[in-house]
Amino acid sequence: MRKWKVRVEEMEQQGATEEEIEKIFNEDIKITAKDYQAAPKWLYLISLVNIVLGFILLITGIIYRMG
Repeated sequence: MRKWKVRVEEMEQQGATEEEIEKIFNEDIKITAKDYQAAPKWLYLISLVNIVLGFILLITGIIYRMG
């Protein structure tokens, strides 16, 4: 979505007509491999915290079972 917004803003700055901008609305957005890999930092941090907590719970459970 960000790529699309940037493209529309650039066209507006270059003085594109409404018809030209409307064509962009009808075009398919091409998603690259880099786009698939991009994730917001907050989502990454939540995932990382969940992994760490899961590991701590796993170790705690193992120690509890053995004791």
